[in-house]
Amino acid sequence: PNVGIIEFSENTHPIPAALAIAERAKEWCEANRTVEDLVTPSPKVLLVLEEAHTLVPEWNFNPERQHQATVSQISQVVLQARKYGLGFCIVTQRTANVTKSILNQCNTIFSFQAFDETGFDFLTNYIGREYVRALPSLKERHGVFVGKASSSHRPLIVKFNDQRRRVRADPI
Repeated sequence: PNVGIIEFSENTHPIPAALAIAERAKEWCEANRTVEDLVTPSPKVLLVLEEAHTLVPEWNFNPERQHQATVSQISQVVLQARKYGLGFCIVTQRTANVTKSILNQCNTIFSFQAFDETGFDFLTNYIGREYVRALPSLKERHGVFVGKASSSHRPLIVKFNDQRRRVRADPI
């Protein structure tokens, strides 16, 4: 698979840049949709929003109010994305600070050790109060996994394998 990484310069505001990238990805997916995709949409592009609380902040955590409308536009792209084969992976340490209109579109959740009470409020709806209470005491590399990507209908506490990385001698 092809991978592209976009890192914003210090001169680029991340919220409007995230909108531009999301819109462009949706346009590409829509233009490259097949007849079969109309019946059964298949994934074509996955956008990972790392540090999502800076890209799609909840309105009361947005330090720059003029970008609230832009966050709403990104939310609309996320709401429409699946039918075009565009998926989003939302990565954040602060679910309380990410707009709920996007978080509510997540159909699979991995939650690792956490202590933030406001994040617990959101997660309780997805993983249940018992699992939320377990989050502060999870061991390293353990997490709660729930959603459509799981074959279980209940949340699971899982251990993730250590990733072995090879360092390339030649730069790409």
